[in-house]
Amino acid sequence: MTGDRGDRGASIAPLGVAASHLPRLLTEFAAYQAGRGFSVRTIARRAWSLGKFHEHLDGIPLDKVTAADVEVWLYRFPSAQSRYSMRSDVRQWFRFLIRRGYLTTNPTDDVEPPRLPKRAATPIPAVQVRRAIDTASPRTRLMIMCGCFAGMRVAEIARLHTRDITNELIIVRGGKGGHDRLIPLAPELALALLHVPDGPVFPNTSDHAVSDAIRHHFRKIGIQHRPHDLRHSFGTELAKITNGNLLQVQRLMGHASAQTTQRYIGWAPAGAEYIAQLFQ
Repeated sequence: MTGDRGDRGASIAPLGVAASHLPRLLTEFAAYQAGRGFSVRTIARRAWSLGKFHEHLDGIPLDKVTAADVEVWLYRFPSAQSRYSMRSDVRQWFRFLIRRGYLTTNPTDDVEPPRLPKRAATPIPAVQVRRAIDTASPRTRLMIMCGCFAGMRVAEIARLHTRDITNELIIVRGGKGGHDRLIPLAPELALALLHVPDGPVFPNTSDHAVSDAIRHHFRKIGIQHRPHDLRHSFGTELAKITNGNLLQVQRLMGHASAQTTQRYIGWAPAGAEYIAQLFQ
């Protein structure tokens, strides 16, 4: 670390041994992420992950952390998805420290990402989606419709504002990866939004509150699905209507990779009409 950063340079030498540096660096990391447009939820999740990681390190200097230290910590989490997310969070943390000149090496460079199982989409049958819409309270009905008619995630539903709704489009702000996307406004959803007052569509509502409201209603009427499965229903219905148009579904779902979209396109494999005739 050169001395051209003024008094900050003097703090670099004891960085790894002085625990007092960590809160300041974590605050800097949070500000950096906010400046780049990461969601509050992502920033909070990373803060939680890093808290657990530094508990595990138990005073090991940051410049002495090895790939083995990271791998031993990741091994504590049984879910491959959890290990994948935790590795990503710690990786971004060390990248930030290197970018700011606090460290020179990233121990996660030698930690292979866990292999994630390729899960099929889990859409809700159309008849159940319709029943959920028809039996919900007005507020929960609108949440459900945002999921199935616009493919919105629960966090996106919670953030929805009338300024992002036109006669023809919904602008979904701050989606996964911080990206916005445009969704044509479905006629039925447009009618439901018609009398919503200007401002947040769901005032003072968190993503957890949206999830809880939908989940509670699903359980009440016997639907064994997650709120996020409304988005899966949106994707698989699009796949049907567009005859498997991968690029169209990818754009409307807001996927960065076509590989993610592919699981929605495979909703009806070729040969289904023949399989249906077996043992008749």
